[in-house]
Amino acid sequence: MTNYELIKNMSIEDMAKMNVRAFHYMGGYRAQTDFYTTDQHIFDTREEAENYELEWLKSNEDIDTFNTITLKK
Repeated sequence: MTNYELIKNMSIEDMAKMNVRAFHYMGGYRAQTDFYTTDQHIFDTREEAENYELEWLKSNEDIDTFNTITLKK
């Protein structure tokens, strides 16, 4: 099985988890982590980001985000 086939067979919940990316940085003297979704919304917790991403995946098409991801204008 190819990676593409594996991704196509994922559940929507697993896809939401896979799409959320953590970004770690130093906020002054303390480490900070933000969680980014496919459409670049930023959340403080992974749970919030995954819930948002799941709702985004279930929503109607977001052509602007897809154009950005595929570098179309």
